[in-house]
Order: sequence, then structure tokens, then C-alpha cells
Amino acid sequence: MAYFTLDSDQVQMVGSIEQQAGPPIYRFAKGEPYEPKPERLPFEFSFSEPIGKHLYDLYSGDCLMSVRLIEALQAAGVDNIRIFPATLIENTTGATRDDYRVVNIIGLVAAADLSQSKSIPLGGGHVFTDLKVNEIKARELLMFRLAESLIDVVVHEKVARAVSEGGFNGILLTPVGA
Repeated sequence: MAYFTLDSDQVQMVGSIEQQAGPPIYRFAKGEPYEPKPERLPFEFSFSEPIGKHLYDLYSGDCLMSVRLIEALQAAGVDNIRIFPATLIENTTGATRDDYRVVNIIGLVAAADLSQSKSIPLGGGHVFTDLKVNEIKARELLMFRLAESLIDVVVHEKVARAVSEGGFNGILLTPVGA
């Protein structure tokens, strides 16, 4: 069994996406259930998309995923996500898209093997440069947030395979050792 981190490719990203309305996204980084007040929904994001380039299917810092990616995760067995409506508004034309959602990944697991991983301390957590996951602590979960680094989302190889085969834009799957 293997695990991977799931992230958006920040280095290759072109264009921009920025939250304009809705509850604060940081509430979703804790891996806990959170129910925004209905009057604060949907989430709204402004975006720019250069000609010939497509939006990413994942904007990890905004907990924003394409509906297509969400469907692939669910088809792979992921059942610990809470999905909220989102509207994307193009900066120049004002055109809207409704094929994205804000996703709260429920589950915070202390599964990093700190003795084998390489990291830089940051606040009360870590920024991993070489992450090793303790598979016993990961308990064969399909998807979870890493307790030692709330920015890291870890997926089981079954989920990584489904994402890899889906042909999604801008997604990085990085294997983590065990």
C-alpha cells in the first residue's frame, strides 16, 4: 500500500483565482466538520484564465475542486468530503461557471513518521520536504488531512490512481514513503 500527497501545481499555475465571498476557507483546514451559515453561500471566486489555458481541477489553498474531480474521488470510494456550492466569475467578461465546489475533507490524521521525514518547522506544524507516512496510523484511509501539516492532503494509492487516470489539469500527486 502506498500514499501520495494531492496538491495543485503552484509552479505551473497561470492566471489567478481569488475568493470574493463566502465563509473563510481556513475553517476547512482543520479536517473537522463545519457547516457555514446558508446565507453565506455560495462561495464566490473571481478568476482569470489566459487564452489557451484551462483552469486547474484543484486549487488546494482554496479547497476548490472541479465537479469532475469530486466525482472521480467519490467513484474511488472517498466518502469523507463535504461539498459546498461555488460560483466562479471571470474577471474580464463577468461570465460565470458553476462546475466547481468548495470541499471540506473531514479527517485529520497524525500519520507522519517524523523520525523518517524531513521537514521545516512552521508554527505548531511542519512543511515537509520529504514526507514518510506511518501506514498503521493512516489505517488504509482513502483521503485525509495530515495533522502535522494542515496544508497536506494525503490520498491512498487507489485514489491516486483514479486521479492520475482522470487526465485532470494542474494536479500534483507526490508519492510519500512508508
